[in-house]
Amino acid sequence: MAWTDPAYEAVVEVPTIHPMNIVLEGGSMTVICVAMGTPMPTVSLYISGVLIRQEKTRHMVAVLSNVTRSMNHITCYANNGYGQTSEAFKRIIIGRRPSITGSLITMATLGDD
Repeated sequence: MAWTDPAYEAVVEVPTIHPMNIVLEGGSMTVICVAMGTPMPTVSLYISGVLIRQEKTRHMVAVLSNVTRSMNHITCYANNGYGQTSEAFKRIIIGRRPSITGSLITMATLGDD
């Protein structure tokens, strides 16, 4: 008779996003998905409905660059074949980068042609 670890349904936590306050358009962000379960779950990261990464792990870290305003819905899924797929999501604010625009000014000195 062999001893085996009991199976526990996969559970995923709400994604952690860095920077925490606001992500700037064109910048980068780090997304962390943490999942638990036995056997080890397959974790999937979706950004606004698009699969970004999927791997068998309990701790996924993804660095995303060139962030766009449409990348505001972060979802982590975890499944290990026991029970339902666990899902947790976070909606974030993508801020516009500050821009400076100037008017076209022509300078002339008195006496110039």
